[in-house]
Amino acid sequence: MNILKLFAVILFCMTLTSEAEAKWWIFGQANEDVSISYLYINDIPYEESGQKLIVYRDMLTNGEVILRGKARVSKGKIGGVSISLDNRETWKEAQSSTDGAFEYRFRPEPGKTYVMYVEVVDTTGKSNDIESTRKELTVSEGSFQNQLRESLDAMIAAYRAEDPAAFMKYVSEDFTPDPAVLDRAIRRDFALFDNIDLRYTLNNVASGSGGLFTSISFSRQITSSRDGKTYRDKGTTEFVFRLTDQGPKVFSMKFPLIFGLSDSEEIATGTVNASSNEPTIVVTSSGNIEIVPFNEAVNGITADATIESGFNIVIATTIGGGQTQQPPQGFDFVSGEVSDISGSVAFIITGGDEALQAAYGFLQNGAAIKDLGSVSLSSVSQAPESGYDSNLTLGYNFVPNHTYAFLLNNGKYALMEVKSVIISYPPAGITGYPTTTMRIDYKYQPNGSRNF
Repeated sequence: MNILKLFAVILFCMTLTSEAEAKWWIFGQANEDVSISYLYINDIPYEESGQKLIVYRDMLTNGEVILRGKARVSKGKIGGVSISLDNRETWKEAQSSTDGAFEYRFRPEPGKTYVMYVEVVDTTGKSNDIESTRKELTVSEGSFQNQLRESLDAMIAAYRAEDPAAFMKYVSEDFTPDPAVLDRAIRRDFALFDNIDLRYTLNNVASGSGGLFTSISFSRQITSSRDGKTYRDKGTTEFVFRLTDQGPKVFSMKFPLIFGLSDSEEIATGTVNASSNEPTIVVTSSGNIEIVPFNEAVNGITADATIESGFNIVIATTIGGGQTQQPPQGFDFVSGEVSDISGSVAFIITGGDEALQAAYGFLQNGAAIKDLGSVSLSSVSQAPESGYDSNLTLGYNFVPNHTYAFLLNNGKYALMEVKSVIISYPPAGITGYPTTTMRIDYKYQPNGSRNF
């Protein structure tokens, strides 16, 4: 099938798809005439940070809270975006562009709580579900690095005291892969270890869209409850914390682990880039404690930490008049790159109309796909073993906020979350065709396992 026929099939499929089938999800709402595709506060996902959010003063760039997002309307145009900081008593206009992107900045007073709302209005007077955007934001005088130290100190104290309930208070309900897995692993640690002595130094903390990325150096000493021997090691590891109204909580941990060593295969979501091959404490499947070189320890766990990932990747294509004005783009999980149709493992052609806001895709090179539904990428710890569809000759409709699993032609697995699909039309009076933009997050597991 040549490229012109391929686009004809795409456009034909779109005319057969009803508006009711196109799902848009924002803060739990679907099929809204006016909605918000994504929203961040200082790079923290708005919908993932809970009803209350504490932002620490040393997290603020130039002392400002920065609210960024993308609005969309199903018909007409965006009339404006307004922000309320005082429980809808007053409203301030945000800076916005014709494609729906908007930004609002303000300098908060430390210790004050702001009750925030976001309102998007189209040119017909319709607005988004304003109530779903409610957020209580408090700016703390304290240091978020101090908050992280307090959380780490409390976790280590509970771990040394072999108190699982106190330890799990500092673990996020969304912990990857699962809080119950970590709870089970630390209890097994307590059965295998005596005289736990764990010390650390906080190296670096960076704030990003996934949370607070934390690097620490540690030294450790434990005694085996089986053979009575004492084992020592040291190294560097990384955590991701998420801010909650109860302070920072652990969202994920990398190898080498300092907690949950008894089940490294399930707990570790990645591995640090170690510059040296230091001896590392590991627990074998039979429960024995060993010290092995770091590289050997990494090779010994199935959930290899070389998982490759990327976030907020843009795939865009302009289609109109039976031809492409911009080369159709695809995404190659192996290289982690957006490319034209040549060589893409997951071949994405975007297309749609103002009502559907849909993205259609075709797979190449024998790849197969499975829709995991309306779940976040971070919540998926393992790709399905079966149920993949490779018969996609008429294309595939990618739904925003759905995560998809891929079984690639190299026998390896990948995950992709469609964050948004936006169709941008030329301004009034300008001749041209719409551009469809899809934003994705992805993970690729190069070691062949299904673990993420």
